Amino acid sequence: AGAAPRALRVRRGPPRRGLRTCAVMSMSWRETPVAEAPGLKGAEHLPLPLRSEGLSEMVNAELPEGRCFGVRLPRPSSITDEVLQAALEAKVAAQEGSGGGAAAAAINGNQVGELACLDAAELHIAMGMSNFERGPFLAGRLAMRRCLEAGGVPPVGPILKDCFGAPTLPQHVSGSISHKTPVALALCAERSGAPSGVREHLGVDIEQRLRPSSVDISRRVLTLEERKQVAMGLLGERVPPESEVLLRFSLKESLYKALHPIIQRYIAFHEFEVKPLPDGRTLCRPLLMPPPEESHPGSVLRVEAHWRTLGGEDANPRAPADAPSGQLGQPRFFLTSAVAWLEPASDKKPYET
Repeated sequence: AGAAPRALRVRRGPPRRGLRTCAVMSMSWRETPVAEAPGLKGAEHLPLPLRSEGLSEMVNAELPEGRCFGVRLPRPSSITDEVLQAALEAKVAAQEGSGGGAAAAAINGNQVGELACLDAAELHIAMGMSNFERGPFLAGRLAMRRCLEAGGVPPVGPILKDCFGAPTLPQHVSGSISHKTPVALALCAERSGAPSGVREHLGVDIEQRLRPSSVDISRRVLTLEERKQVAMGLLGERVPPESEVLLRFSLKESLYKALHPIIQRYIAFHEFEVKPLPDGRTLCRPLLMPPPEESHPGSVLRVEAHWRTLGGEDANPRAPADAPSGQLGQPRFFLTSAVAWLEPASDKKPYET
C-alpha cells in the first residue's frame, strides 16, 4: 500500500450463503437497512490470532461467507528445486506404499511433508516458477486444500490458475486465495445448490496495516464520498483514517474477486463504494452498470462484504511482519471477505438473512 496501487486483478471467488447484509445491485441499487441485519458483534475488537510456524496452520475460522484457512508463507529461499523434487518423491512413495519417501522427507524436514500433500501437477508447475513465486502459489494451494478439508469437502484435483489468476475449482465449490507476508489465506464453501439455481462467488483479501506513509493512495482507490467518510474517522482510534483507506482498498479487492465471474470484465476502483461499519459489516454501493441483460435475463445482482482485524493481541507491536507469531503486534492485518450472487428479479426482497 506504500507504493502506487496496481490495477485490480479481478478474479473468480467462492460461494455459500451467509448473512445478507449489504447493498443490492440491480438497475437501481438499494442499500440494505442496517438496523435489520445482524453484524459480527464488534468484529473490530475480535482479531483472529496468528499462530504456529513453518507451513502449518495460522488461521482457521468460519466467516459469514465460508471457511477461512491460512498457513504461514515459506521463505523464498526455502522452496528449492531439491525440496520440490523431494516432495514429489515422497508423494509417489506414499501412493505406492513404499518407504522410499522417508529419505526424501528428511530434506528440509516437515516442509517436504507439507508439500507432498499437494497435487503432483501443482508441484510440477511450481518447479517452473521463480523462488519468489513458488511460496505464495504453493502455500495458497495448501491453504485451499486444508480449507476444503475443514469444510467437509471431498478431495479435489489440481488447483491451478485460470486466465485471471483465480484458483481452478470444481463446479460445486467456490473459493478465493490471498497472501501477504507472513500468511497465505484461502476462503471456500460449497455452492448453495438452491432450487432457483443461485450460484455464489467468493472473494478474500488480506492487507498488512502499515505505518503512516507520505504516499496517499486515497484518490486512486476511493471516490470523493468515500474520502469524506474517511476524514470523519467513523471507526475510531482502532482504525485511523490512514488505515481505513487500506481497509476500504481491501474490501474492494474482495468484492471485485467475487464480482468478476458475474460481470466478466475489468472493474475499476471507483465503480464501487464501500463503507465499513464498526461491527464488521460493510455497506456496498455499486456504481457500475449491471450485467448485460442478454447474459443474465431477469436477474438481480446482490453483494455482501465483511471485515475484521487479524493479528496477535498481547505482543510486541514493533515486531516485523515475518516475525514468529508470538511477536506479532495487535492488530497487524485487515482480513476482508465478500460474496456475490444473482437472484431472480421476481424476488422482491431487498436483502436476505
